[in-house]
Amino acid sequence: RYAGRGGLGAVFGSKRIVAVISDPTGGSVPSPKDKARFDKGRKALHEALDKHALTGKLNDDEGNPYGALKNYGTNVLQNILNESGSLPAKGFSSGRFSGASKISGEAVHELIDKVKKKFGDAAEGRYAHACHPGCVMACSNVVPYEDTGKAHVSPLEYESAWALGTNLNIDVLYDVAELNRLCNDLGLDTIETGNALAMLMEGGVIKYGDGPAAIKALKEVYKPDSVIGKLI
Repeated sequence: RYAGRGGLGAVFGSKRIVAVISDPTGGSVPSPKDKARFDKGRKALHEALDKHALTGKLNDDEGNPYGALKNYGTNVLQNILNESGSLPAKGFSSGRFSGASKISGEAVHELIDKVKKKFGDAAEGRYAHACHPGCVMACSNVVPYEDTGKAHVSPLEYESAWALGTNLNIDVLYDVAELNRLCNDLGLDTIETGNALAMLMEGGVIKYGDGPAAIKALKEVYKPDSVIGKLI
């Protein structure tokens, strides 16, 4: 996962630290005091999660999508909150966005299935992706490029989808994924970056809904002397 919020990514960059890796070699795993009781409780929790419509298994007994988080990730909230009028849109000036469904968890799911059908085992798109071994939620994802099937960005979470999507009135999934990828590459927090881009749009520097312009503006961060890059 990426550390960008609060300027931590910038601090890491200034120190030329690319990543912090935890190496389990030589370490020890703590053991529960009563393992039998612990295992019984863990099994009960796992079974309860598996049956719930939010946290449940990928498909039901008939093969239909079941668990919302496994199928659609945290971005399952996109359509739900848009319907309730509480989705951040157009620089937090609105609670709804007409293009929300195009960048929702359901849209990502459809793209992954489409790419799987086209490229087979070579496709790198994933839903029901566990971001670490043993996670039973498996709510992460890998968003693929539609034209090649290769991985574009991982993960595209709800917060990133609204910050870089509905918050900017952008309804093109590729553009949202690319903005997310750039944030990951630059070590920037997606929410803070999305709000910075919204301020540029609010100020008329770029237009709301212009995904390519937002991508171009964000790439200015790579340039040390760019005024736009420094603003972001």
